[in-house]
Amino acid sequence: MDGVIEYLDGSSYINSSVDEWDTKVEAGNATAVGLELFLQKKVGKTTGWIGYTLSKSDRQFPTINFGKKFFYKYDRLHDFEIVVIHKLRRNIELSGSWQFQTGSPYTLPVAQYESISGYSPKSNNNGTGVVDYIKGRNEFRLLNYHRLDASITFIRQRKKYERSWNISVYNAYNRQNPFYYYLGQSDESTNSNSQRVLKGITLLPLVPGISYRIKF
Repeated sequence: MDGVIEYLDGSSYINSSVDEWDTKVEAGNATAVGLELFLQKKVGKTTGWIGYTLSKSDRQFPTINFGKKFFYKYDRLHDFEIVVIHKLRRNIELSGSWQFQTGSPYTLPVAQYESISGYSPKSNNNGTGVVDYIKGRNEFRLLNYHRLDASITFIRQRKKYERSWNISVYNAYNRQNPFYYYLGQSDESTNSNSQRVLKGITLLPLVPGISYRIKF
């Protein structure tokens, strides 16, 4: 792909600068390659499917990341999903699905240094401050994402309609998949012996659910 755009290092759409948006981006090239496999079973008491994607996606720009290629933010080497549906009885159906995805690329500082001039997000009253040193863009990987969902459905067929009760569990083994990451301190209650660590915020732990459906 040619002519893709990306924000320049240090630029963001969140910044309330008066500059036009096109001064914050740069055009470059992109590559995306991959292989998708899909296997499905439609007959019998046990049905379902298996899907797998092996892929790679990168970007390259004249000045961003010192002109070197870097992984795109949506690059995932492995993406796997398996779904199994089993009719335990004529009116009882069990189902489960498991998903796995390689962690997304992420940009992290590898060191810090003190600055006495220019912009610093952590400057003190003397004008000095601590500046993060970033070696390259998207050089780190976040944790792999995986989750198990399971459900049981009770079906009752009527003459003119079908009704069913479904009891489900989202994230059955309570995998803590962070939705958002930030840099914090290992011990925020004190500054002594505290180290800078990457922390994640999880939004959806194990979540039970129940639903009722009428199908005409």
